[in-house]
Amino acid sequence: MKINVSNKEKMSTAIKDIEGSLVSARTLDAEMVESMVERIEEKLSSLLPKKDWTKLRFEIDCYAQSFPGSYNGAPESTQFTLERFRSGWFIVDIIRDLTRSKTQVITPINLDIKQKEITDFVKQPSNF
Repeated sequence: MKINVSNKEKMSTAIKDIEGSLVSARTLDAEMVESMVERIEEKLSSLLPKKDWTKLRFEIDCYAQSFPGSYNGAPESTQFTLERFRSGWFIVDIIRDLTRSKTQVITPINLDIKQKEITDFVKQPSNF
């Protein structure tokens, strides 16, 4: 799956395919995806130049929270994975899974790759 976040129709169709007709709690929509992209871009803009965002991946659970011990059942939410390509942000996966803890709304997946790239760049004597 690779859906550009600017294509609301495709996003909505893919989300509905995953959620089905019986899911009514902790669902996802195109506006929520756009909101998360804006949050990520706001944070990244102070850390890295936009050209270095390529290949960054984030797992997102908009409903990440703690549930009381008396909650009956296993709470699930619709979650998605975003990846940055040269042409923009794309949803590369949508799943319905157990709701994550409140600290895992946006989880970076592959920052270790960027860390290595930055470290290698700094180590090169010709760069300073």
